[in-house]
Amino acid sequence: MFLFFIILIFSTFSKIQNLNKVKINVLFLFDNQLKENNKNEELINIKNIINKVLNEDIKEEKELNLDIQLIAWPIERIKNNKNKDNCEEENFGCEPNHLWITQDLVCNRLLNSSSLVVLTQSERADITAFRPIKSTLSAVASALGFYRLPTIGANIKDTEFSRKNLYPTFLRTSPPYSDDAIAMVRVLSHLEYRQIVLITIEADQNGAEFAAALASSKGEHKIHIQAHISLNLGSESSEELANNLLEELTEYTANTVLLCAKQSDSERIFNSASQFTGAGRVWLLSEAASQAKNIPKGALSIRLKQSMISSLRDGLAVAKAGIKSFKQNISLKINPPKGCQHSVSEWTNFAGEKLFNELKRQPIYETWSGEEINFNERGDRKGMTYEVLNAINFGGPLVEVGHLNGRGELTLDDRAIIWPGGLRRKPSELTLPKHLRVTLVVDPPFVYAFKVDEQSRCSKLESLNNPTINVEGFQVSGPWFPCEKEIIENKKEFYCCSGMAVELLFLISEGSKRINGEKEKNEEKEEEYILADNSFSFELKLNNSYGIVLLGENEGEGNNNKKEGEGFKLTGMIGELDADRADMAIGALSINPERDRFIDFSEPWLYHGIQILERWNSLWLSLVIAVFFVAFVVYFLDLKSPFERFYSSGQDPLFEKPEQEERVNIGEALWFAWGVLLNSGVCEKTPRSFSARVLGLAWCGFCMVIMVASYTANLAAFLVLDQPERSLSGVNDPRLRNPSANFSLATITHSATYQYFKRHVELSTVFRKMETHNQPNARSAIQALLNGSISAFVWDSVRLEFEAANNCELRTRGALFGRSAYGIGLRKASPWTPHISQAILRLSENGTLERLEQKWIRSPNKNRRLCFHFEPKAPARLGLRSMRDGLVLVASGILLGAGMSILERKRGKNLQKQKKRQKLAHRYAAKWLELSKRKREGTDSLLLRLSVALCDERKKQEERLNRTIFIKTMPMFIPELNFGKKPCNVYCPRCHHFVRTITRPIFGHFALICSFICILLILFPCALAPIFLTCFADYEHFCANEECKHKIGRYRRCFKPKFFV
Repeated sequence: MFLFFIILIFSTFSKIQNLNKVKINVLFLFDNQLKENNKNEELINIKNIINKVLNEDIKEEKELNLDIQLIAWPIERIKNNKNKDNCEEENFGCEPNHLWITQDLVCNRLLNSSSLVVLTQSERADITAFRPIKSTLSAVASALGFYRLPTIGANIKDTEFSRKNLYPTFLRTSPPYSDDAIAMVRVLSHLEYRQIVLITIEADQNGAEFAAALASSKGEHKIHIQAHISLNLGSESSEELANNLLEELTEYTANTVLLCAKQSDSERIFNSASQFTGAGRVWLLSEAASQAKNIPKGALSIRLKQSMISSLRDGLAVAKAGIKSFKQNISLKINPPKGCQHSVSEWTNFAGEKLFNELKRQPIYETWSGEEINFNERGDRKGMTYEVLNAINFGGPLVEVGHLNGRGELTLDDRAIIWPGGLRRKPSELTLPKHLRVTLVVDPPFVYAFKVDEQSRCSKLESLNNPTINVEGFQVSGPWFPCEKEIIENKKEFYCCSGMAVELLFLISEGSKRINGEKEKNEEKEEEYILADNSFSFELKLNNSYGIVLLGENEGEGNNNKKEGEGFKLTGMIGELDADRADMAIGALSINPERDRFIDFSEPWLYHGIQILERWNSLWLSLVIAVFFVAFVVYFLDLKSPFERFYSSGQDPLFEKPEQEERVNIGEALWFAWGVLLNSGVCEKTPRSFSARVLGLAWCGFCMVIMVASYTANLAAFLVLDQPERSLSGVNDPRLRNPSANFSLATITHSATYQYFKRHVELSTVFRKMETHNQPNARSAIQALLNGSISAFVWDSVRLEFEAANNCELRTRGALFGRSAYGIGLRKASPWTPHISQAILRLSENGTLERLEQKWIRSPNKNRRLCFHFEPKAPARLGLRSMRDGLVLVASGILLGAGMSILERKRGKNLQKQKKRQKLAHRYAAKWLELSKRKREGTDSLLLRLSVALCDERKKQEERLNRTIFIKTMPMFIPELNFGKKPCNVYCPRCHHFVRTITRPIFGHFALICSFICILLILFPCALAPIFLTCFADYEHFCANEECKHKIGRYRRCFKPKFFV
């Protein structure tokens, strides 16, 4: 009786102790065809791990009171109880019956008051067992999630188990296959492979999640996926697969191929793509794909540094820590379900979720693997270590060449890698296309073009060693290249193109035939990198505009669509690049954010800004035209004057010179106009007619009141005040911010400058004013500016300075704003972008770009002098520079006077000879008349003599009467010997007549010295030097008789006058 009592007490105590135990089931799935020794080895390792955890619990005085049970489930039992209707007899086994698995495995074996279940699978299972094992794990995890029983997966990497809607309480200590993408991105970034091609399988969910993870992490490392090839292996034969891969891989330029597929699919792909697994191609494989038996030599792969045993140990450590935290933080008794019929609402509604959250929340630092265990929001392990493996031979083995730790730090030995083809040198990232389609716009000086009948003419020009051709008024020397322009569909026009951008393109295409890498020296050895031939050929196509980004029909969708750029309309060269109708765009293509969203730009090859161009209205030409116009009008008014008949007698004797005309001739009219303009006095004849005198008075008023006063005021302002800005001062000029009705501003429609004004709100008024005056291109805008249709033209500073230097009527105004640069546009993620940038930097370093700028922009026409515009930045002072124009005017007058003096002397000698001949002719004519009269008088009759005598007597009486009247009307002629500056009445000792002298100033040493002293002391400008010379000059008096012209006397300053005999 006593013994029975003791047994009863012991049995009751055991039941109470079993109620306090925390039960954990470990389900191990393995292939029944697995070898016995391999299976036993894995089971022994699992049992050792379980015993080690139980022993630790015993050492801790059974704080948790764990009860861990191992359930080994062979895959054969699944096959024997499969659903015949859903079974697919292929290479991957059959789908098991999920209902049977739930009833037999979950309800009868796992839900036996177990608080937690750990799932694991064999590492050595055959490929045919992968599908049924995955299906079994999926059925078990889904059923346990329904009862909210926490489930920990060890060595389960399938991406499907990250779906929380199907597996709400699933947690795993191994990251999914999709996390291989994060490690691959690190490797690609280290190897500097930015362009890749991704290959996945259509029905493979791991591949889809791998692609999504790769897309989310590639932006940080600037990885570009040129193509995502999704293969449908179920519907394609081996030949079709090979053709498909050949077509896809040859279309793209990337040499790096990422493959995410399971073992069997990878083997098929490698067999079909054998021609792409040699030298020059780099294959980077996921962990599942690296298990292929025909893995190519030189391939790289990623493998998780974790075994099934270490993953199970981490899973049990997570379970232990989570249960401990649950007991400490939540005062709730663990009462899990005992089966499918005993669904406890308290566990499913509260306790199961709390235990799962404690398992996921608790970080574990002390583990057997030595790594920290953390989970993301989906319950996947993060921060794991990966190995980087290299296939040294065909089919393996895989050798470790680097690793990536949990903190994302990659260690990779590049020198230990054997690349495809057995090479030690790293293959190039891209296979560059050797023929490029280049689009450009006719825009001097960057691109010149002239139309030809056939393109062969451009080649003939090249054979003539770049002859100079006149294009749009510029002498262009080449080199010349054929280009074409599509007018309508299937109709083209042919041109020959040259210019700065065309020559730059030619230098880039030819100058990149050089070493792409460098020789790096190490202490141990020297390694040579690949030599890349970056040369290319090109064809030129002309476009109408550089292009702009416009909102399309779906304006609101532009920024929200999945595909960037949808909802926008691209025009011009930008649209050609985006539509894949061109590979490169070159010319005055400004770099801005709008264009950078859709195309790539190279390094800048010419910096510029936005500036304002206006027409310079010169006053000098207008003055010259006005002088000649007034002179000619004065001459014609005097010539057609009705008063001319009152100044001429009309009774000139035969063979005698008529009296001097009183009207002005053309020379005297010009002298009158210039004398009034320069305020030098008018000593010659003035207009005689009333109409000409009225015009002369108006001209005098204009010159004296307007010209002299304005010039004096402007000269004072120039010398004293800051420079008055008569023209536009820049983008902040009030005439731009608040334009008047008669002020018109223009730019090029849909250009970068147009976008600049449209983008800035503070320039909205200017933008609205420009809308009605904008021009289609720069040539028409400049022509409109010269014609006066617009007041100012806003455009790139380089082009405007080029136009101002070659056309002196144009000038740039204001400081630069909206600074930018010209770049070469390429397609988005083009493989040529870094090579073009390197070529531009190389040309900049060796001075080639500066030479091109000097040739095409600064001095495009060697035979024509460029316009120079000097604008002082500070107030001017009286000095040599400020008086330069006046000195030039004086020097020009001296040189012109000297030249006219030489011509005058020659003309005077000729006139003197002509007068001597005329005088001799008059003498002979008078002698002949006298002889002829005498002869006639001797033969005439007496009656004739009487009539002639009577006529002679009447003529004598008329002459006496006229002489009396003339003497009465003529003033008294009194000789004067007191010479002065004015004419005087004297007796000429040579011709013996009383005459009124003619005075002429004589500039001697006294006049020159006194004038120079006055200029220095009074600081008058040199333009007044003639006035000073006149004040101190001597005057000589000459006879007024043209035949005599005797120098009678001289008036001398500070001396007595002289009289010459």
